[in-house]
Amino acid sequence: MKNQVKPETAGVIDVLTEAHIRTVMVTGDNILTAVNVAKSCRMIGSDEKVIFVTATPQTAQSVPTLRFSLDNEGAPNSTDVTDQEGPGYHLAIDGRSFSALCDHFPDYLPKVLMKATIFARMLPDQKAQMVMELQKLNYCVGMCGDGDGK
Repeated sequence: MKNQVKPETAGVIDVLTEAHIRTVMVTGDNILTAVNVAKSCRMIGSDEKVIFVTATPQTAQSVPTLRFSLDNEGAPNSTDVTDQEGPGYHLAIDGRSFSALCDHFPDYLPKVLMKATIFARMLPDQKAQMVMELQKLNYCVGMCGDGDGK
């Protein structure tokens, strides 16, 4: 299986970037597929890092956790990447971690929202919640779909 990017997509992303309009991908796809698509359409530059955000909820046996890692295996990074400045990295988070972040780490939510480029495995309600959270941060949010009807 292959997730093909439309030929005009990279050019549109370039125009938005030149206009200083931030683009993010909010998808139901797998996080690694989403990162690959984002790289192929130049949302993520070839020299930029992707840092995966993994948050887990509290259970009867464990406390909630929040990790930042350079791979999707969840190996923790020793620094809080949300405090880094400038370009050079993008955050990627999936729907399960987004929910845990909202529920258990609300202080980190604005920081993650401002640096995340990839929101993967997001359910329709989570997509709506993400838009509302960005609006609370005074972002003017526009949204478009890929027209697949899913």
